[in-house]
Amino acid sequence: MKRAILLSALAFAACTDSIPDEESTGTTTQDVRTTHFIVNENGADGFISDGTNGGFLQVGSNFSQGVRTVNLTFSLTYPDPLNGTQFFLDTGSGSIPSSNFSASLTSGTLNTTTTFPIDHCLFSTISGLISCSPGSPKTFNLTWTKNNLAVFRSTGLNETTFGCQTIKNNGTFKGVSANITGTFDGHSAAGSTGTLSDNHQNSITRDVTGCT
Repeated sequence: MKRAILLSALAFAACTDSIPDEESTGTTTQDVRTTHFIVNENGADGFISDGTNGGFLQVGSNFSQGVRTVNLTFSLTYPDPLNGTQFFLDTGSGSIPSSNFSASLTSGTLNTTTTFPIDHCLFSTISGLISCSPGSPKTFNLTWTKNNLAVFRSTGLNETTFGCQTIKNNGTFKGVSANITGTFDGHSAAGSTGTLSDNHQNSITRDVTGCT
């Protein structure tokens, strides 16, 4: 039952549209917070869940002019314990210390607590967005391990919307499937799956539009 509630919230919050070989405009029509990042090293992503709480995250690294930077983007849903038709959506995107993330096509680790702004929004599965306010920092302690189940290659623009957060990835990447273990915001990610990616040869441009 708990997993059904989570899947219902994720299905409502997430809408994905893959548009091959189309250039991103990088513009928005709302006065909202946006982040722009180019991934030209390794990255990792995945759907993480403890069966009740969970969502999606992406991590990517960039190396330019001798400096390595790392960007973390996430969208997590939590059911409203007082109303079965409502859920909370916490979203954020920003920089984390480069030492907090490492990855290859074999394994990856993320150990960090966010310091960038987070949106804490309340949604109704019936009427949509109700309200948003500043959210609290999130701690991630996750490990990716290649599981030899799949190999991926993607080219073009992929756009995903979780509630009021939109993530656009434009470019070419190769990756492998991976199992995810560890914790997110105090919840177990055991049994979760994701991807380890390599962008040394082909970079990806990532634009994230926040809720506020």
